[in-house]
Amino acid sequence: MFCIKCGQKLESDALFCFKCGNKVQAHDDAANETALLSEETVIMKGMCSRVNRVAQNGTGTLTNKRFIYQEREFGRKIPIIGFFYELLEELLSVERLPPEDLNFAIHLSDIGSIEDGKHSFCKTTIINTKSGQTFNFIFYFTKREQWKRAIQNAINEL
Repeated sequence: MFCIKCGQKLESDALFCFKCGNKVQAHDDAANETALLSEETVIMKGMCSRVNRVAQNGTGTLTNKRFIYQEREFGRKIPIIGFFYELLEELLSVERLPPEDLNFAIHLSDIGSIEDGKHSFCKTTIINTKSGQTFNFIFYFTKREQWKRAIQNAINEL
């Protein structure tokens, strides 16, 4: 189980996130959300890096309900291997949802704005949430504008 606000891995019986203090959903709320997300369909998927102080190699998946970021564990340990694994996965792309060991998901209804940013020499896409969080991503092998347009279209179709 992960905190929906900061992405921190939580114990299964946690009531609050020990990192950010966010209240963990009650089991009934989680069951309702699981039922809602079962109607989820993948719109777009691709390699991306989440930019904090450094870029973290991972995968971005846009569905009709949320934007999902999943960091690759071995990509953290050996970045170049993680990058090539992601490239191979991209080339053999299968339209499926990531396993539930995702780092975090941003519900489309919580996205306040999408804007352009920069990290070193790379152009980035910044997603600002209505709850005050900011997420910065570098998208690979797809144009940033395609991601921005796809996210905005998904929000408009909610």
